[in-house]
Amino acid sequence: MKLEQDIIECIKNALEAANVAKISNIIFEKGVIRGIDDAKLVIIYQTQGIPNMPFGAMGINRMDPFISRFNLVYGQPNFSIDATVSERDDTVSQLTFKCTGTKIDYRCANPRAVVAPKSMNDVMKYSARITSEAVQFLVKGEAAMKMEFVTFIGNEDGVKFEIVDKTNGDILVHTFDSPATNIDGEPDNMFAVRYPMKTVLSLFKKISDGTFYVGKKGMLKVVIHNMDVYVLPQI
Repeated sequence: MKLEQDIIECIKNALEAANVAKISNIIFEKGVIRGIDDAKLVIIYQTQGIPNMPFGAMGINRMDPFISRFNLVYGQPNFSIDATVSERDDTVSQLTFKCTGTKIDYRCANPRAVVAPKSMNDVMKYSARITSEAVQFLVKGEAAMKMEFVTFIGNEDGVKFEIVDKTNGDILVHTFDSPATNIDGEPDNMFAVRYPMKTVLSLFKKISDGTFYVGKKGMLKVVIHNMDVYVLPQI
C-alpha cells in the first residue's frame, strides 16, 4: 500500500527525534509511537497528533540504514513510500522508498521484538525555559567539569542547573531562568532532579530557546520534531 503524506511526515519526525535521542528501536502502532534507548535513559512516547495508521504495527530497529535510505530519495520527483503489510497479523514487513528512476527496500523489524515502554507512568507538573545561553553554558560546563550528571533545580529564585565534579566535588551552579511554572496552577514550583548530562545536552541543543517539562516523578520532557522525548531521572 502507498502511505499518505501525513503518515510519511510522522514517520520522518519520529525517526529524526529517535536519532537525536540515540534510540535505535521504535514501534509505530495505532495511536502511539514508542521507543527506548539501549541504556534505558531516554524514551519516545507519543500519543497526540498521530495520523490514522493503515496498519496494526511497524517496527524499526536499524536506524542508520533507514535514515540514509530515506534521505537518499526524500524530496526527489515522485517520492513515495510503499508498505508491505502482512495479512496474517497486519504488521509492516517492508518499506519501499521510491522516486523517479529509483527504488530502495528497507526490511522492518518484527514489532513484537521491539523493546519499548507500553505506557507512560509520569505526568508533567512543571514547565520552564531553556535559553540558548544556558545551553552554551552547559556545553562549556561539560568541558570544565568531570561529571556524568546534571541536576536541574527549581525554586523561588528561578531555575538553575548544578554540576558536581566527580573527581574532587567542585560544584558549578548556573541560574538561567525565572521560576518554573506549575502546570496545575498551584504555587509549588520547587523541584530538584538529576539527569545524565550527555543525554540532556544532546536534546537541549535541538530545542535551544525552548520549553522543557518536569514530571511529578521527575521525568524530563522535551519536544523534538513534534515528538515527546522523555529523560528518566537518575538517583
